[in-house]
Amino acid sequence: MDDLAKKLGISKKTLYVHFGDKRKMILTLVTNNIALDKAECELKRSVALNAIDEMFQVTSFVSERLKIANVSFFYDLRMGYPKAYKAIEDYESGYIYQTILKNLERGVNEKIYRNDMDPEVVAKVYMLNVNTVFGGDLFRFTKKSPYDLFLEIFHLHMRGIVNEKGLKLLIEHLSYVKDKQ
Repeated sequence: MDDLAKKLGISKKTLYVHFGDKRKMILTLVTNNIALDKAECELKRSVALNAIDEMFQVTSFVSERLKIANVSFFYDLRMGYPKAYKAIEDYESGYIYQTILKNLERGVNEKIYRNDMDPEVVAKVYMLNVNTVFGGDLFRFTKKSPYDLFLEIFHLHMRGIVNEKGLKLLIEHLSYVKDKQ
């Protein structure tokens, strides 16, 4: 709290007046970030041309956020700030899960995703993979960044859900993204 107050140019007392304690401040920051993330994701989804484009739009936003993240942050949050971590878990199991499920259904309806998959199972497996990276111990000490890990999971997911028509669109998107870098 001392470091934060100093960096903000305010007194530590002012921080405590607004937040009460460190745990409340972290919970407030987490819930505010969740609200901002939801709004940005909804914007990205609303302008997407199709389900694949939607996944790329949302993933582009998420991956930019992950460029500044550290895998151990999620572990530390889980261990030290359970209410804040629970807010993230609720966000993931609610909003993010539903967003992925809707995307899978959209892709099947657009005939660019496989129609022989169970969207609920696929959405849960995708969530499980992402949570393994950011909530578990498996990648806690990896040299790979959260950004690189997330993109690897994203590519694996997308390759598994597209049909032949969707694969052509996926390759076009991947080529476009690669050319932009």
